[in-house]
Amino acid sequence: GYGKTLALLLPLAIEKTSLHFAGCRIFVLPYVFLVESLLQAFKTRLRNFSNNITILSFTASSIDDSSTLPPELDATNPPDILILSVDAAANLIEYHPVVLRMWQEANLLRAIFIAEIQTFYAEFNFRQVYQKLKRYAEIGAPIHLLSGSFPRQMVPSLLKSFGLIENRGDISNVEVIQSPDLVGDGLDFEVMRVGGDIITATIQLADHYVRQNNRA
Repeated sequence: GYGKTLALLLPLAIEKTSLHFAGCRIFVLPYVFLVESLLQAFKTRLRNFSNNITILSFTASSIDDSSTLPPELDATNPPDILILSVDAAANLIEYHPVVLRMWQEANLLRAIFIAEIQTFYAEFNFRQVYQKLKRYAEIGAPIHLLSGSFPRQMVPSLLKSFGLIENRGDISNVEVIQSPDLVGDGLDFEVMRVGGDIITATIQLADHYVRQNNRA
């Protein structure tokens, strides 16, 4: 909940602050122990929005081959954040694709985040759930693949494996954000130390610059 996951948290917090419709963001994690950890991290980061943001988490034991979803997961009103283990995500796309398509067609599904994507290659051959994840490309929602250790040169083959591109050379519509050049060329930035909620501090800083630019 401190690094790459801000790609999910910041837009959601800003949308909630500005009273814009947020929609559902699905966050997929490779291991069950990370699901509970990230659930608590998200709740901590978003504690100032706790009354307005719904966060649900599930493992494969809750989302299975039954014809219905867990009762707390409303098929017509998804949560703002849906955290899934990779097994639960595989079951959701295999047994409930109609629900996912319904969310997408109703503009309820904002994005799908798949974290620690390096495990896709490391465990692909002995965890069949990874082979099912590529079906998420059929839904049509934006897909974010997150990793702190994935080689840049392997990105095209990864995208092709996920069904996001047809040919390895066709990445013109794909945005790759990598270290060490996270801010681009010719940009200035400031480092600000905050003692508490990084989400709130970032929103306040962004609001400050927007008002400053508007005056200019």
